[in-house]
Amino acid sequence: MSLEDKNPEGHQCMENGDKRREFNKYAFASVLAATTVSAIFGYVVGAMTGALIFIKEDLKISDLQVQLLAGIEQESLTRALSC
Repeated sequence: MSLEDKNPEGHQCMENGDKRREFNKYAFASVLAATTVSAIFGYVVGAMTGALIFIKEDLKISDLQVQLLAGIEQESLTRALSC
């Protein structure tokens, strides 16, 4: 913060000289949405990781096939959530 942002008393001022800081609703909504999506995405990734062990055993597939299956599932989930 530069010295120009302060008034003679040393208090921080806004560009218009106002000393109050307003609550930015758009920024708050954006942060809330990003946090919610990240939490859901993390939960889904964790659930899928746990399920891959059982999928590999049940289908008797190789590690490469498990990774391909996980990649396909991840891509389809990402596309579904972006719509």
